[in-house]
Amino acid sequence: MIADVDTHGYFILYFVLPKASLYRNHIKEIYFGGGLNQVSDEKENGRQPRGLLALRAVAMPKDTNPSGDIFGGWILAQMDIAGGMMAREIARGRIVTVTVNKMVFKVPLHVGDTIAIYAELLKVGNSSMDIRLEVWAKPFPGVYVPQIHLVTEGIFRYVAVDDQGRPRKIPDNSEFLSKSSKSGVD
Repeated sequence: MIADVDTHGYFILYFVLPKASLYRNHIKEIYFGGGLNQVSDEKENGRQPRGLLALRAVAMPKDTNPSGDIFGGWILAQMDIAGGMMAREIARGRIVTVTVNKMVFKVPLHVGDTIAIYAELLKVGNSSMDIRLEVWAKPFPGVYVPQIHLVTEGIFRYVAVDDQGRPRKIPDNSEFLSKSSKSGVD
């Protein structure tokens, strides 16, 4: 883990992901769409970020494609890091990502844009959980800008695993949920 502070004084954490587990990540319906003309979506309907702020990061030059936009894969990795931190806390141990469901990239990100990823626990089953992740961003103009824009969102499914990589039961974790309010996902 590497810590840094951006020019606005925000604390930034960078994480290194572990090697792939026995589970394969499955990605469904991911595509790039829209453009800057769709930025007003959340302004028109008054939408605000949902869930807990799980991660903030700044898009860096090393994360760009040949067109100068930030790779969608970098955004996806940041979302998985944010969701994984919440999932590990809920599962109280090791987890793996098993699916990412239906993502649409509404606007491109550029070098210097600041992203904020919000995580909301949707469902918990015996060994799996679904977490909605939203990526909101604001451009790096050199001055404070209060407006943020929804970049993408998706539902990530995580499975709690034991030391051998086999699914295990998620313990009752009253900080996030109670067994009586769980909806099954397994």
